[in-house]
Amino acid sequence: MATIRSASGLDSHNWLETRQLVTREMGKIGQIQCRRCGRDFILVTSTGAVQAVAIGVLSFWVLSPEVMLRWARECPGEVLASDDEDRLKRVSEVRLLRQESASLPAPRSGS
Repeated sequence: MATIRSASGLDSHNWLETRQLVTREMGKIGQIQCRRCGRDFILVTSTGAVQAVAIGVLSFWVLSPEVMLRWARECPGEVLASDDEDRLKRVSEVRLLRQESASLPAPRSGS
């Protein structure tokens, strides 16, 4: 998984407030979404790792490394139709256990 430091394009996104969740596979995570492009990511609290995801009702679906690299490279500034196809490139499921009451700060935004 890429970290925020290594996925420098994440700074080009304009983040919505995040919520903190607890998962089976990764422990505590933060959910973030870009206001402009609508792309969703999770941040692993313990490591700072970030991953592109598709959102399910009770889980997140981790997307392929190819999608992560493309989505993290730079915010396109708008919702792209091709992102719907990207959301089908699922690698693994991250199941939610519960939502924490506190929010995590979003990564620094370029705008």
